[in-house]
Amino acid sequence: MNDLTEKTLATERKYTGRIISVDLLDIELPDGRKTKREVIRHGTTFTTTEALGCTDLTIITHDEETVLTERGKTVKVIPAWKWLLNQ
Repeated sequence: MNDLTEKTLATERKYTGRIISVDLLDIELPDGRKTKREVIRHGTTFTTTEALGCTDLTIITHDEETVLTERGKTVKVIPAWKWLLNQ
C-alpha cells in the first residue's frame, strides 16, 4: 500500500473569530507536488453554543436518542423522525 500522507510545510492563520478560525496551509502531496489547503477550525459544540449564547440545544441523528450534560448545558439528542413529528 502506498503512503498517502500529506506533509504540512507552513501554516498561516488568515482569520480568528469567536467560533471559527481559518488557516492557509502549504502542503506537499505524496507525489512531491506542492499545493495549498484552506482549513476551517472550530471549537466544540459547547464552546460554540457559549459564544452564541444558545440555551436550547438539540442534535438530530439518524436513530440515536440520549441527553448529554456538560458545562451546565443540556443537549437533547433525538432521531430525525421524532424531531419531525414535533415540528
